[in-house]
Amino acid sequence: MGTKYIQFLSTILIFLILISCARDDAVLMPDPYPEPEPVIRTVIAFTTRETGTFQIYIIDKDGSNKKQLTFGEDDLSSPKISPDSTKILYHSLGDYGIYIMDTDGSDQIRIATGMYPCWFPDGTKIAFGHNGDIYTINIDGTEERRITNHNSPDYYPSVSPDGNRIAYIYYDELHVINIDGTGSVQLTDYPDKDYHCYHPAWSPLGDKIIYKLDYFNGYNFQDYIYIINPDGTNNIPLTEVGKYYRPCWSPDGSKIAYEFRPNSHSADAIWVMDADGTNKVYLTSSDDYCTDPSWGVIIEK
Repeated sequence: MGTKYIQFLSTILIFLILISCARDDAVLMPDPYPEPEPVIRTVIAFTTRETGTFQIYIIDKDGSNKKQLTFGEDDLSSPKISPDSTKILYHSLGDYGIYIMDTDGSDQIRIATGMYPCWFPDGTKIAFGHNGDIYTINIDGTEERRITNHNSPDYYPSVSPDGNRIAYIYYDELHVINIDGTGSVQLTDYPDKDYHCYHPAWSPLGDKIIYKLDYFNGYNFQDYIYIINPDGTNNIPLTEVGKYYRPCWSPDGSKIAYEFRPNSHSADAIWVMDADGTNKVYLTSSDDYCTDPSWGVIIEK
């Protein structure tokens, strides 16, 4: 084999080595414009009339980083963060509509007529109240289905974490029903019409339900947050008497957010307490009238 041919092969080999090194270097080179890492935030969605009408805001669990998401002219209520952290469900008092939007407030889509909306755990459909009954519907607005059919209004649905049951209020008492409309069971049984249950919410594990109870003593209403087992046992108060509304669980079940009015001269604010009713702290000012808290996780890019 001639010297020139050996030199030619050596040159080709060196060239191939250099190309391989160059490719390796290219793979290892850092991206000068990397995509930002998603930020996972545990937040509380709520409404306040700070701008004149009730609009949807989010706030961190320690009360920081308040951010307004909606800017319309109609009052909004009942914001609920989706299980997959990408959407917020809410009710508009302007057209009695139920809407879904992205967690930054964009892409608002009307899906149904009704109120008191809440998510199913898989995020594919919702439950809500309409014309005095409880309904379900897919989030694309299809397959609306009536669950209850009573001679008195049904309110405030809350779907169990396994997606099989719905807690709701009927004749001022707390009930649970299967999602196919069968097997309705009354959980509470207060002695007279002066007791009223509101705003049930299942715990993340499905082993507890919290709700608001008010009692008219002949002079004024006395409000409490109660907790009960899904079979109706161990029905006990978590709070002393006060102006409590709309309790909801933290994603891990360790805390409860709620709406609270400290005194008759103040507006409602968002407060948080431990799941056993201790360590109450406020997150928002009583000057802004904040309502409808809903705990959840959002992903920001």
